[in-house]
Amino acid sequence: MPGSPTDDAADRVRRAYEKTQSLDIAEVPASGEELADLARNWQADELPGLQRTIADLQLANLAQGIVDPVFAALATALKAVDLPSFSLLDAACATGYYGEVIHSLDPRDIAYSGCDYSLAMIESARAYYPDVPFSVQDLTALTHPDRSFDVVLLSGVLEHIPDYRRAIERSSRVADRYLIVHRCPTTSGPTHERTIGTQYNIRTPRTFFSLGLLKSEFSDTGFELVKSVEVYPRPGGWRRRLRRMAGRRLKGREQRGTLTLVFRRREASGRP
Repeated sequence: MPGSPTDDAADRVRRAYEKTQSLDIAEVPASGEELADLARNWQADELPGLQRTIADLQLANLAQGIVDPVFAALATALKAVDLPSFSLLDAACATGYYGEVIHSLDPRDIAYSGCDYSLAMIESARAYYPDVPFSVQDLTALTHPDRSFDVVLLSGVLEHIPDYRRAIERSSRVADRYLIVHRCPTTSGPTHERTIGTQYNIRTPRTFFSLGLLKSEFSDTGFELVKSVEVYPRPGGWRRRLRRMAGRRLKGREQRGTLTLVFRRREASGRP
């Protein structure tokens, strides 16, 4: 029996995602020292093409009015940004497609810019979106001036950075009003879980964040959590697999999920 257009579209994305995952290595716990060298794997030249295979299907669905759960979660999170117009830095922009998503789903005047750790990603982003400002930046060493963007978006990146605390500090310095941590893998436990996992054709660092501890770490930089959005609110069917696309579940570990978190600078709370 044929499925609905939405189900068919989701199935195409699922099949495309599975085809890009060429490694099948069990996730294992790891120390911070073990993770440091693996972060460079995200600079691999073939990753933009693999990622774009999935993104192009999601964008095609979006053009037909079918909003991927990942895009819907970001659109919901952006509603917590209480500004009529704003600048936004996508601080792990990959091939830049979130600029297209944001302008499609949010009617406000949003000045989108992007940066990424990977030169290959930025070259691809510039080819797709030549009118958008992109730069190669290390999230742990951003060169942008203090508070130079109203909003900084961290999408699917914090978990892959061994020194994620430094990334929080640097992005908090650059963000004037809001930080959005999109597609953040979480654990219900009291401490973060540091692991080595796989994505696409690489081994990668992956942290599952304790929400309570992560809130405290952002609070240390002057930001408070104002909104939390479930990225995959319905766990049935293939969405259960997507909820775990950040890594396989380790036996005996705490409950995991994927959230989009909106943090606001505390002094901004009293602004008109």
